Amino acid sequence: MYQWVDCDNGNAAINAATSASFTPTNLVGNYAVLVTENGCQEMSSCILIDQTGIESLNTNQVKIYPNPAISEVKIEWMGEVNSIELTDARGRLICTYNVSQVSTITIGIDHVDSGVYFIHVFDSNGRSVHDVIKQ
Repeated sequence: MYQWVDCDNGNAAINAATSASFTPTNLVGNYAVLVTENGCQEMSSCILIDQTGIESLNTNQVKIYPNPAISEVKIEWMGEVNSIELTDARGRLICTYNVSQVSTITIGIDHVDSGVYFIHVFDSNGRSVHDVIKQ
């Protein structure tokens, strides 16, 4: 059995929040879940949920294809993008592209090993990250 609690209100039980997942209605708050099974209870740590300041997600509508890729990846976007970075799974920078005047770019990846890589798209709202698989 699950019971979600409001840590900011003395761990008070949240009415009707008794499933494995919980979506808070408050923009900011600390929440935990109390799990009961076979007469034993355990409460998770309190987790801060802060939904303030979220303007929009993925406003540039980035398209990356083909994915998985063999030798190159094409990236298209709508909106204003400043730069694009390609990193490996460890976060090491492979290459950087300044793209403020275009809305599409093709990145050659034939020089990197097979694996998962990340494309970081930077714009005035921050950064979005997209994965790409090199075959």
